Amino acid sequence: KGSFDKCPELLLRCPELYNLKISDSPNMDFEHFFDYLLQFPKLEHLSIQHNNLEEIITGISKLKNLDSLEIKCTEVIDNADKIQLKSNVKRAKFTLKIKNGNFDLSGLPHVSRLSINDSDIHKFIGIDTLSNLRELNLDNNETLTEVPSAIYSLPKLKNLSMYSCKILSVPVDLGKMPRLRHVNFSYAQKYEYEHVGKSSYRRRRR
Repeated sequence: KGSFDKCPELLLRCPELYNLKISDSPNMDFEHFFDYLLQFPKLEHLSIQHNNLEEIITGISKLKNLDSLEIKCTEVIDNADKIQLKSNVKRAKFTLKIKNGNFDLSGLPHVSRLSINDSDIHKFIGIDTLSNLRELNLDNNETLTEVPSAIYSLPKLKNLSMYSCKILSVPVDLGKMPRLRHVNFSYAQKYEYEHVGKSSYRRRRR
């Protein structure tokens, strides 16, 4: 954390570096930042807080050995036709402000744990391609009013959380997902959801 315009050269003395967090560095030269990180072949965990999402998306694809990735962007991206990030990470957490836009997830084929929280995203694309996904967290996405239908095709999904989303109904198809074990729809509109069997849910007014 600090106002850097580039990564400190001191890091080059840390060839075993595997965990890096960058935040509060608005002047960082991200165009060359990811090229710099290529010098750390053991880097597995990367966390970035930066307002220019486009710069991050362009560079992330260069890092082939990442296991987990966290991206937080506070600047609103308005009317983005499609945002796509390509990476081989297995764990990813995003906090984005994509107003009236779409987030394409098909570039994350190996992800098993995915969190997209506090993000004004209109639509998720490519969820059905995430065949390794086991945990999906979409908490605090107020623009979501229904469970994305594409998740029904996820063969390994075990945990689904949509806490504080404006879900109006719980689809029966959730009960057809073979490995689904944990579902969280707490504080979704003015309803609670009551589990009434192995494959069904019913809605109950508070």
